[in-house]
Amino acid sequence: MLQDLVDGKSIWNLQLRIPADDQPKSKRNIQIKASSNLKGTEVKLPPPFTKSQSDVRQFRFLMNIKNADKALIKADYGGSFEGIFECDFDRPYWVTRGDMRFGGGPVVLPRSGGLLIVVHMKELSVDIWRNLFEQMSAQLSLNQVAVDTKPKESDLLPMHLVIVNSVELLVDRFVYLGQPATNLKLSVNKKEDWLNINLDSKEMLGVITVPKDLEQERLIIDMKHLHLKTPETSGGEIDPRDLPAINFNSRFVAYDNKKLGSVAIETSKTEKGMLLQQLIMNPRETTVKGHGHWLIENGEHQSLLDFELESKDLGKTMKDLGYVETIEEGEGKITAKLRWPSTIFDPDFSHLSGEVALDFKNGRILDIEPGRAARLFGLFSIQTLPRRLTLDFSDMFAKGLSFDFVTGNFQLENGDAYTNNFKLLGTNADIALKGRIGLAAQDYDQKVRVTPHITDAAVLLSILTAQPLIILFQQILKADIEGAASIEYALTGPWNNST
Repeated sequence: MLQDLVDGKSIWNLQLRIPADDQPKSKRNIQIKASSNLKGTEVKLPPPFTKSQSDVRQFRFLMNIKNADKALIKADYGGSFEGIFECDFDRPYWVTRGDMRFGGGPVVLPRSGGLLIVVHMKELSVDIWRNLFEQMSAQLSLNQVAVDTKPKESDLLPMHLVIVNSVELLVDRFVYLGQPATNLKLSVNKKEDWLNINLDSKEMLGVITVPKDLEQERLIIDMKHLHLKTPETSGGEIDPRDLPAINFNSRFVAYDNKKLGSVAIETSKTEKGMLLQQLIMNPRETTVKGHGHWLIENGEHQSLLDFELESKDLGKTMKDLGYVETIEEGEGKITAKLRWPSTIFDPDFSHLSGEVALDFKNGRILDIEPGRAARLFGLFSIQTLPRRLTLDFSDMFAKGLSFDFVTGNFQLENGDAYTNNFKLLGTNADIALKGRIGLAAQDYDQKVRVTPHITDAAVLLSILTAQPLIILFQQILKADIEGAASIEYALTGPWNNST
């Protein structure tokens, strides 16, 4: 693995000092010194350690060995890193105390035990370093020779409590799991049986409490605000079996331009992964409650989410979620039980299965642009409503379609949504739809029946002879509506070119 990270040749200055037998015992230290400007050597570590073969970067290493089992180590690398460590090789983690500084600054061996870590960088991606360490760990495990040793009781102590004493981190741009943090100030302080991590940046503000035993105790995350973004690059695959139990609370969460309001999440560990015991979100005028799981079964990710959404004003909620001009008002609920074969954060629409039920009243669907009607149900990623219903009498639908009730049930099977009982009882018309919506194929196979509320015979005649309806919904299907004015249409083809 080392040859993949360092390549080339450089001139080194090496010194080895071995004390004479007649020297006092206190001075019988073996000293090893190594230094080089590393010209001719390429370093392939992430920034700020990376360098080309032509660059000059001074590296110095000093090791004083005492009594064969104890040592004092000092190292520095071109202003990017400097460290001093006291080591006891009889201990499981070796380092008993030390000072590490990334980005410059003199180091001093602290009086108390543990590591003092100070990081001042322009950019730090934990994702890049994590992927590197995972590759190194995999390589080491292949080359590791089994040794029959009896573990000591101290081996069971968590590394983060044994080694870390305090951390101070200042980074202009910090990235973890694909999520950026601008001008991040992070501090870690060791308590008796836990670590307190304080986070302060434009995107996040709060405290994380890391317990002594992450296998048995919950990781507690208490945020005042948290702004998440769609990752530009993958932060690496997460195995839910590696996650600790989590208790997450944030007074405000946003994802891109979507305001999710307060969010509370409680999870627990299981042998196969993570149980989502409780999910509560409170966008404006709405409450979402749910539970589910994220497991690894037969080597594959399997996710389930069972939730209920209740809203006093779905229009305000949709606006806060970034879906403006889609719906006004609307009171009711959506219940769903969804499952898919991928991570819980990334639903696989091509294999999405489950049930969804809608029940809303007293709202208005607005005159919206192509594709944006899908966002009526964008909260739950059923993004397939067609554009809108347009008649040749614009006075009836010019300001959208007001409804008294909207109800319907959808059965989802491997990326297709089916319904035979969707109804919209509107102020100007009743609409019923039935058929299939292809969430994966992004197509339709539906029938739509519209019954306008008409009493004037001339107006009725104009409707019956009008050009065909172009659609109101892409994602909803019809139930029979009686009446002489009813008109039925078929909707087939891809979402962006249906006929």
